[in-house]
Amino acid sequence: MLNKQDLGRQVQTFQYVPGKLTYRIVVTTKDEVGALADVVQRVAALGVNFTSECGANYPEFNLALIVLYGEESKKRPTPEAIKKAVLASPTVVEAKVESTTDGLLMEGDLFPLRFPSGRRAVIVGLDNWGGMLRRMRDEFGSGGETIAYEEGVAAGKADAKGLVKTIGLEGIMGNIPRIGELYTAHGWGRMVYTKVKVSPFRGVMRLEGSFECVENRSKTPYSRFMRGHFVGLVSEIFGIDVVCRETKCVAMGDPYCEFVSTLREP
Repeated sequence: MLNKQDLGRQVQTFQYVPGKLTYRIVVTTKDEVGALADVVQRVAALGVNFTSECGANYPEFNLALIVLYGEESKKRPTPEAIKKAVLASPTVVEAKVESTTDGLLMEGDLFPLRFPSGRRAVIVGLDNWGGMLRRMRDEFGSGGETIAYEEGVAAGKADAKGLVKTIGLEGIMGNIPRIGELYTAHGWGRMVYTKVKVSPFRGVMRLEGSFECVENRSKTPYSRFMRGHFVGLVSEIFGIDVVCRETKCVAMGDPYCEFVSTLREP
């Protein structure tokens, strides 16, 4: 039986469906209940089979941007017909529709990408990001490992500041076990276990499929960036000096990477 967890979430940067009439429908709507449902129903009534969607919400402007990808079914509506139907919705502010028969449609309306905190985000493939860390270690040895760790610490501190800005320290403290899901949301690995004791501090986190380790093999724990990120995140949120040890590692053949964070000894 197919495990839906293994499918993951597709990041829609483009759509390629050769041999079919495909559509990319970009709609700006008022930020109102039912706006998306109304647009989808109007387009579906024309015979468009939806393949994916993405979008963004702008509450400060009371607007939302919806991008729908679809393909022909038994009907082949024209872009003009789709746009007319969409603009008939009382919630729609503007719309544009692209179509092609060569199969390729590129995403270009959701730049810049941002985290909920407002920080800029970029999409980088596992082979690019993980490969960069691996090459850095191969070229510079222990110096490369140190750089990877320190970059992880800096990134962890930045992510912690973004969380504090968005949900506040009180919100973080009330959701400590769920903060570990940040790594799953970023696509860095699947957080399968989190246990945190605040005083004295001790945190244990287990991560399946860590991007830093999953494509590598090692006789010793391999994580440097991820270990640094845990240190940066924890130290920034709790205002304490911690160390992090990797006690299990996917690169060593373990089913997950396990990280144990504790207070740094004087």
